[in-house]
Amino acid sequence: MFNKILLVYSEKESKNKKNILKIKRILGEKIKKIVCVRNLQFNVFNNIDLVITLGGDGTFIRAASFIKKTPILGINSESKNSEGALTSLNEFQINKIPKLLEDPNIIKRKRIQIEKNNVKLDKLALNEIFIGSQNQFHTSRYEVKFNNKKEEQRSSGILIATGSGSSAWYKSAGGKIFNYNSRDLHFIVREPYKGKIFNPKILKGKIKPKQNFEIKSKMHHNGVIALDSNTIYEFRFGDKCKASISDKDLNVLTLKNENKKEI
Repeated sequence: MFNKILLVYSEKESKNKKNILKIKRILGEKIKKIVCVRNLQFNVFNNIDLVITLGGDGTFIRAASFIKKTPILGINSESKNSEGALTSLNEFQINKIPKLLEDPNIIKRKRIQIEKNNVKLDKLALNEIFIGSQNQFHTSRYEVKFNNKKEEQRSSGILIATGSGSSAWYKSAGGKIFNYNSRDLHFIVREPYKGKIFNPKILKGKIKPKQNFEIKSKMHHNGVIALDSNTIYEFRFGDKCKASISDKDLNVLTLKNENKKEI
């Protein structure tokens, strides 16, 4: 089933060398080819049967952004410093990989699709989308349209999260955790400004599967759409974007009965 594996390791190469060698040794006789990379491009994911990430949640998210259908297995090799909320194993469970590959259990994590000016962006977001000013000390200016209501807002930006991302930045901004397999997206406006002119009402809510959440930029400088705090697209004055649930789930390998049901 898994003939060619792409092993993506974190920037902390020296720390991961021992784990890379261990994985190669464990899988060497069963897998025809294992390709190890740190710097990622779309072409390295071509004709790959499985992606394994070795690092923390950041490494997992970075690799996931290049994946459409290929299953992924996350190994948290930095368990002292990383929550490992998205990974399935830690560095002390590497010997369980053969068992997992022989009897794989796949969970499907939902992702976010963004259209900018009616063109789909080339990457999907696993955790969250941030829309606003790249400089956090600048006011984010935009117009939002949701549920047939439209209003102009000033704030510290908008977060749109999946269930997978609901325990991360979204939670820190005041949102509540929800399940990773929920087909709803949740949004929250960060630090909305209220005054004589602006009195926003569309501050948080759920985006259902067939709904769009639309935003029009009113920012002349440094407006961005940031996917998982990893990939950044410009969001200039007059640009429009729509956020919706993607139909391309991320297929994540886990051990049976050990998948994380809460997030």
